[in-house]
Amino acid sequence: MTIRDAMRRLNETSCRILFVTDDHARIIGVVTDGNIRRAIANGTGFTDVLASIMTTTFVSIDAERGNVRQRAVALMRKHDVAQVPVLDAGSRLVDVVTWRECLPPGDGSAPPPQPRHTHAVVVMAGGKGTRLDPFTRILPKPLIPIREKPIIEHITDRFVASGFHRFILVVNYKREMLKLYFNELAPSYDVHFVEEQEFLGTAGGLTLLVDHVRDNKPFILTNCDTLLEGDYADILRWHEDQGNAMTIVASHKIVQLPYGVLRLRDGAFHEMQEKPEIDMLVNTGTYIIDPKVLTMLKSGQHCDMDELITTVHRSGSGRVGVYPHWGEWLDIGQWEAYRESVARISA
Repeated sequence: MTIRDAMRRLNETSCRILFVTDDHARIIGVVTDGNIRRAIANGTGFTDVLASIMTTTFVSIDAERGNVRQRAVALMRKHDVAQVPVLDAGSRLVDVVTWRECLPPGDGSAPPPQPRHTHAVVVMAGGKGTRLDPFTRILPKPLIPIREKPIIEHITDRFVASGFHRFILVVNYKREMLKLYFNELAPSYDVHFVEEQEFLGTAGGLTLLVDHVRDNKPFILTNCDTLLEGDYADILRWHEDQGNAMTIVASHKIVQLPYGVLRLRDGAFHEMQEKPEIDMLVNTGTYIIDPKVLTMLKSGQHCDMDELITTVHRSGSGRVGVYPHWGEWLDIGQWEAYRESVARISA
């Protein structure tokens, strides 16, 4: 099995761990989403074998003894893990006990709800949304509906589910409509508006945040047409653990070329790959940014995000990291992507 295969498996399950077995169903190691993420960030290839990054030491439960679930819960608490494999006498996998299934909702010993994070979530919501014309002639892009809610509310709902309750919207085009919408919505979370007086690009408006991020905590930045299915708190922890000045959340994509690709040797044909697949990490438009990065922007000057990323990288004053994400990612900024998003969210 390759790392790419493991990423697909993780995306198909709600668990964040895979148990690796041999041909006789005996467990030989475990791989977590964190193992894979660190490996990719450090340059490991998507087609490398999974065994190269798996952990061979792990906790387990003997199926032959009684009180399996009770012992599993004790083991999970002791080692701070969310799943425990159950093995028979031959070290073969017979079951996996999870924390969630052992402790039903309402159980007093269940994990606490998501803590409230004080980090700000900044949503760049001031663009004209020309790729969604003619809708955006009438509505600003954040208010384009998907089912019964506008895009912006889908975004805030996902952050609230991860424990974030402080939002800053950088607005420009049709900003009064956005203000009116949130005034009528009266959400349970805090929403502040920062107004661009002119269009400053996808990053230039961040200079207006100086008075809003004085606590020196990193903030999350997202475009108003990006929906991620994932744990934003985990992304924030990754950023802080890595010591990054800036973290780009990247989605794993497999692109299949529609052609046969020729490889040459000594100027002559060597081999041909028919419609090969290429693995790549693409920018999702979601970032974690330390406030010190804002000092690299000039007030009132147009700047796009790719320019800011390059500036931070070349400055040497901070590390630009990448968080590989393999959950669902919806880019709603174009008509085709918008229609696909409506279909997937409606399903």
